[in-house]
Amino acid sequence: FNVGARRAVPSIINSFIRPFDLSHAPLLRIGLVEAAEGEYIFLMDIHHIVFDGTSMGIFFEELFALYEGETLPALRLQYRDFSGWQTRNAADEQEKERVKRREEYWLKEFSGEVPLLDIRTDYVRQRIRRFVGDTGFFEIGPEETRQLKKLAEEEGATLFMVLLALFYVLLFKLSGREDIVIGSFAAGRNHADVRRIIGMFVVTLPLRNFPAGHKTFREFLREVKQRTLQAFENQEYPFEELVERVVKSRDMSRNPLYDVGMVWQNMDWLRGNTARVEKRDLSISPLDYDSMSSKLDLFLRGSERNGRIAIDFEYATSLFKRESIDRFISYYSGIAAAVTRDPDRRLGEVVKITTGKGRVFLDRFSEDLEDE
Repeated sequence: FNVGARRAVPSIINSFIRPFDLSHAPLLRIGLVEAAEGEYIFLMDIHHIVFDGTSMGIFFEELFALYEGETLPALRLQYRDFSGWQTRNAADEQEKERVKRREEYWLKEFSGEVPLLDIRTDYVRQRIRRFVGDTGFFEIGPEETRQLKKLAEEEGATLFMVLLALFYVLLFKLSGREDIVIGSFAAGRNHADVRRIIGMFVVTLPLRNFPAGHKTFREFLREVKQRTLQAFENQEYPFEELVERVVKSRDMSRNPLYDVGMVWQNMDWLRGNTARVEKRDLSISPLDYDSMSSKLDLFLRGSERNGRIAIDFEYATSLFKRESIDRFISYYSGIAAAVTRDPDRRLGEVVKITTGKGRVFLDRFSEDLEDE
């Protein structure tokens, strides 16, 4: 494409992205947009069935290596080898026993009634889900980021676990529920031979936790850490089978098992490779683009950029107005600020949010935030 003007780029991208026919390869499209003289936009539209987030890092690392004239090392295995191994492994007796243990873990996690997250929405939930969405963006400042990382280190947790715990607290405040499931994902590359293969390895993890007002944030973080580690240890159990076993009836207006999700995105591959090629004649940076879609009610993507925590707050516009999402963002930021000051504060005292007249609003922050 040669559009000659940056203002035309969004419409070009929107027309470039379109459905794939899974019965015909290849399941990817590549495009190059000349946005201005000497400025180009590299487009990739790839079906998720053949590509995951880790694949993106591998792809660009190899692309930049080729750009510098390097020869890529040969792969011992291809994705088809992994797929064949899965099929053969399913018949192995030891693997059957491992699958049984993983199944027992997940069935125990979701024994009894599956919790339904009921957040007050701006619009009535439609009988059939729509996937139209938008994204809000916010950052946690460098000092609070440093304090959250310090808390993670003290508890032997990851920064993702801390941010996940904060999200649970927000949902607890918005819904009043003390039994909440948040969907997340694991890379699914547990064998060294598949870590350099492009393909779809990601597995879905429905993380169930129990935020309650009497618990301190530190106590709750420890629970989130433990339960997240257990989920990762049992990740090799198909999410689809779990849904079949525990979901008694499907609600077409909701996602099975969870309606909200969160992931942590490691952008080191982009930063490292960008610095690598900028030594030559090419400068690369990611293009901010909003697909105007949302597969869940709410979905958070976190990453660390320049010493700050950056979070994309994706939401379903069929359920929420932007003003509500802006409030949710302020609540999350307020909870994070309160926790950095006192991680031993009880969840019921961190931030008080009340509901009324069909709206959710912040009644007051804790005293130390009010003093600001």
